[in-house]
Amino acid sequence: MDLIAERVEVWAASIEDKPGSLANILAGLRETGADLNFILARREPDQPGQSVVYVTPLTGDAELEAAATLGFNLTARVHSVRVEGPNQPGIAAALAAQLAAAGLNLRGFSAAVLGTRFILYIGLDSAEDAAKALTVLQQIKSNCLGHRKPAPVKPGSRASCSIHGVLGAAAPRCPGERGHARHLAAPRPATG
Repeated sequence: MDLIAERVEVWAASIEDKPGSLANILAGLRETGADLNFILARREPDQPGQSVVYVTPLTGDAELEAAATLGFNLTARVHSVRVEGPNQPGIAAALAAQLAAAGLNLRGFSAAVLGTRFILYIGLDSAEDAAKALTVLQQIKSNCLGHRKPAPVKPGSRASCSIHGVLGAAAPRCPGERGHARHLAAPRPATG
């Protein structure tokens, strides 16, 4: 699988929870030429009348200056990784399972599909967790989802690909790129 995984900086701003607040702040970024790849806006549950908007990327002095004027700050609370690749049924579940197997607790997980490709933004609690997630995703990229030719394995032994090996599943043959999503959704065998 052709995965593109990278760290991204996320910027956040508080806005009033009323009509036009989001449109106004985004218009301010548009005027500087900001080409945003991701926008997430939501109410602040513990602050009635307030919302927060997250955006990425902001680049160049003009965009950064305008963002600061509009109230955006680089968030220190959310450390994000952006993942892009060819869509297939169950890919989000497969990637979430890999991150869970690595012991990563996800702060956020937002994905969308456009045509034949998916884009996923993963929020983590620390820079260390984001680095670890990136490592996990790079291993998926370079191993079985990459995809090397599957080799037969003996029943009951660990399969020969990174997906099956990480999850400890036994299979007579790695199902290949299209089969991983279905295979990962199946219950894992008990280990003893």
